[in-house]
Amino acid sequence: MLTSVKIKSLFGLYSYELDFSNRINFVTGPNGFGKTTILNLIEALYSCNFKYISGVVFDYFEATISNKTKTVISIQQIREYDEIDDGSDEPRSLKDVHLDICMVQDDVVISKFRYGTSDNEAQSSGDIMQLYMSSLHLTPIRANRCAYSQSDTSQVNNVVNDINKQISLCKEIIANELSQILTPIVGKAISEEDYNNEYNNICQELHKLAEYGFIGNTKQAYSDANSGFLSTSIQVLKNIVNASRIVINKLNVLQEIVEKCEFSNKILSIKADSGIRFIAKNETKSILYFEQLSSGEQQVLLLFYELLFKSDIDSLVLIDEPELSLHIAWKYLFIENIQNIIGANPQQQYIIFTHSPSIINNRWDCTNDLFEINTNK
Repeated sequence: MLTSVKIKSLFGLYSYELDFSNRINFVTGPNGFGKTTILNLIEALYSCNFKYISGVVFDYFEATISNKTKTVISIQQIREYDEIDDGSDEPRSLKDVHLDICMVQDDVVISKFRYGTSDNEAQSSGDIMQLYMSSLHLTPIRANRCAYSQSDTSQVNNVVNDINKQISLCKEIIANELSQILTPIVGKAISEEDYNNEYNNICQELHKLAEYGFIGNTKQAYSDANSGFLSTSIQVLKNIVNASRIVINKLNVLQEIVEKCEFSNKILSIKADSGIRFIAKNETKSILYFEQLSSGEQQVLLLFYELLFKSDIDSLVLIDEPELSLHIAWKYLFIENIQNIIGANPQQQYIIFTHSPSIINNRWDCTNDLFEINTNK
């Protein structure tokens, strides 16, 4: 995970030391203090986009990444300006920019090079860093990431189609596992106590699978005559739970988020046969197309779809201004929803760039305020 970022003389104005040692971190501050630029610099570092980094004015940038090893990447920017006559009020023209880049792992320098030169040895050292950075996962979500025109339904269609594909795949896996119960192979007899204990260990997950329509009633009465069959049956059910757990956990979190947000007069339906749908709370229970949701409802759906179904389980997630289009009550729920997502993806880390105290809720302990840091430096 990214544990800290240091930047000196950003725009020639600001210097920050940011602590990102938590799973959920916030960056706040007034407009113009560099929130989005810091997000962009982190993204550029992870993608080794040195061209972008060269275009941002700063003196020194450092990121510490702690996984199995502690990796410190430091970038010194050297800017060369054209000479001007003494006493001139005109700003100097930028002549050239170089980046001196150093990558240290557990106090050992493993890559050191200058970007902006044609030196082959430096390029080779840069390849080492690019190889390392490519092993890390990053999910950037922009302030306008979930925005689209009302006439363009391709984005929501992609959400529906992608989730429904995962539901269909889960359904297929479960069907293949269930077919094993119908084979004549019978396992070693299981005692009634062991059968009940093992079933109770997975009964909540089986209940959710039944609620979504993936399976029917799975509990069977015990008898000595069918104890061998039940030993096979309980193993198949355990295989089903294990094989479907990741998808089911994500569907559970998505449903919980929508239920807590209380979408206006509509419910989210998740079924194995029909996939995900919104159903109106009226006499006919009308099915609503996703483009018929409000802009705030679409924002919630698209944002949390990205986090649950598109980001890697060990990804660093950067979110810029998640408060856009959200009702005040939904803003207060945001941190709780993120915590639920981390429950489904426990290796993820979040850095959230926001203007909204409601988004932060009561988590000021993991907040980096750029105004406060700049004032107290």
